[in-house]
Amino acid sequence: MSEVLSVVIIDNESETLLAIKKEFQELDYINIIAESENIAVGYDLVMKHRPDIVIIDISENVDWSLGVIQRISSHLKETMIFVSSDE
Repeated sequence: MSEVLSVVIIDNESETLLAIKKEFQELDYINIIAESENIAVGYDLVMKHRPDIVIIDISENVDWSLGVIQRISSHLKETMIFVSSDE
């Protein structure tokens, strides 16, 4: 694969964040461009970097997280959003 995909990870659990980063670092077609343990900061990073992929954990506050996902998808139509949860 010649295209490198940019990724922003938003997860309030630092252990999960590190595990996701470790898995993706082994893939030469993935570039983690930003990460956050805070959903509001993560949203700002997504809007700033406009990644190909967003991985977002919704377990801390489902309603708030779903609202953020809706805003991301309305502004960045081409961005793929993957949702995770510790629940």
